[in-house]
Amino acid sequence: MKEKNVHYIGLSTHRRIAPEAIGKVEAAARSLLHKLKEEAIRENQELVMLNSLAEGGDTMLAKLALSLNIPYIAILPREKASYAEDFEGEALCDFLTLCDQANAIAVTPNIEGDDRLDYDYFYRQAGIFVAARSDTFLALWDGVPGKPDGCGAAEAYAFAQSAAYADPTGGYPLKSRTLYHILTPRPTQDTARAGEITVTKITV
Repeated sequence: MKEKNVHYIGLSTHRRIAPEAIGKVEAAARSLLHKLKEEAIRENQELVMLNSLAEGGDTMLAKLALSLNIPYIAILPREKASYAEDFEGEALCDFLTLCDQANAIAVTPNIEGDDRLDYDYFYRQAGIFVAARSDTFLALWDGVPGKPDGCGAAEAYAFAQSAAYADPTGGYPLKSRTLYHILTPRPTQDTARAGEITVTKITV
């Protein structure tokens, strides 16, 4: 999957974001993506987003990528027709349109080899897949720690830092990468610090 001069930015986000925080989070994400694109250009690289196109933050970032001319690959947790059943109304229209505008579509394999077939497990596999292949990782996350068997933004952010998940399918050892966390409150959470960015550098 990795090609010469391609810099992959993986991401994980919340589906539900506090309405009053959306503007701040989106502005922070736009600014950051613009900066990363400019850095990639200076390094003679192409910035490519790995995006699972879930409702909420994933959709926001895919639309930002299109507006900034950043190509993206759709990394789906299940086959497109099955995954589409998770959406309805405007969200379904967005999903189908964003699939059509993706540079490519890939379906995540069963990385951990478990016999679980519930949807949360498939989302977890997508998080590991994206994290392991990312050169830079971006999380729109509320900062609340994840669960050992979880499948959300917190868990994917942890995957991007952990050798335990860095090489699940072979060929992707833990490597140096920069992680960006944009504080993204869920509904009912405090929004005063929404959009604040924390940077963590992993050095191997």
